[in-house]
Amino acid sequence: MRSVILTKLPICVLSFAALLWLSCGQDPADSLFDPNLQHRPQPVITSLVPADSALAGVGQVLINGQNFSKTPEENLVFFDEETAEVLSATNQQLTVKTPQLLGDSIKIRVAVRGAQLFSKPAIYKLIPAVSDFSKIFEGAIVYGIASDLSGNVYYFANSESFGPQIFKANPSGEAQLFATPNILKANAMKIGPGETLYVVPSGRVRKISTFAPDGTENTYTTLPISPQDLDFDSNGNIWVVGGSSLARVKPDKSSQIMATVSIDGLLTVRVYSNYVYIGGVNSSSDEKKIWRYEIQGETLGVQELVLDVTSASWLAGAAVQTFTFSENADMILGTTHPEGLFIMTVGGSDGQPLYPGLLLPEIYAMTWAESNTLYAVRQRRIEGQNSFDFSQIYKITMTTNGAPYYGRQ
Repeated sequence: MRSVILTKLPICVLSFAALLWLSCGQDPADSLFDPNLQHRPQPVITSLVPADSALAGVGQVLINGQNFSKTPEENLVFFDEETAEVLSATNQQLTVKTPQLLGDSIKIRVAVRGAQLFSKPAIYKLIPAVSDFSKIFEGAIVYGIASDLSGNVYYFANSESFGPQIFKANPSGEAQLFATPNILKANAMKIGPGETLYVVPSGRVRKISTFAPDGTENTYTTLPISPQDLDFDSNGNIWVVGGSSLARVKPDKSSQIMATVSIDGLLTVRVYSNYVYIGGVNSSSDEKKIWRYEIQGETLGVQELVLDVTSASWLAGAAVQTFTFSENADMILGTTHPEGLFIMTVGGSDGQPLYPGLLLPEIYAMTWAESNTLYAVRQRRIEGQNSFDFSQIYKITMTTNGAPYYGRQ
């Protein structure tokens, strides 16, 4: 995450500056005492929304109270020594954007032009919207990622020094070796029933591998395609994409191709609200699309275009490498765009960066914890090459929980 340098000023300096600001615009009096001078009453904070905490730098806080100015510029809101941007104002409410400041006991105070006194402070917490999760070995590139019911995160890493390995990190980011797999790269991973880890390998290997909770590796089933990604539905079926095909694997491990598309590089698949969503790129053209199919028992409904990535001006020619959903129908897109992650409402046509300036490309894979925490794998591409020299895992605090995921049971 990009670092931000915060300049701290002594509170006495801020108080003096605020007093100068509060009295600006007043003509000098003939006497130090002006019996006709009218001051505004002291501002009062009665409550905050959210009540306990907000995201630093990207969150908003509603300040309820009294004696504010309905002119936003006439209110100064301090989070400790940092000022917050006032987005809107009435006499009883101020909406502010949080500053880029972290802390568990931050004092929020309000000053109003024409009032002699600050409000009494309210104690508040600002938490990071984005932070680094776990320590990735230098030179290691991370690929697939998954999260279990206990909040543990599994990630597949490969480096020249130690080869392919799967690590298991607890919610605090402390990692240990989980398994040394017999595959070079995991395109994708998912936790399935019984806390079993399901893995699709790279290359032309047509299978799904599993890793038991003790790290034991087995072949779950063979496939009619070389898999790139997988996801579970509510009936225990596994949906797999690879090449130009979408396949389904039933609980009895039988599989069949359910649909084919016009591009030859399907990258990602997700099940949401009884639809299976797929997306990818064409290796021989600039065609990049996301489609969906309604799951209708043993068959699929007609193909529906969700997003023409190529023509989406807000993505500026970037590719979507992975996507997922929140519980309120937002689609989160992991891209090669300089902003990394975008958010788009299902059924919408425009997206916007998620937490502008805090996330970098390329986003390769994502997984939700059983909460509002989203983990995203970032790979840094070597300029002009089809290889990478750096990876990190973002821990992202979202404002909503993830959509239901049917693999964790």
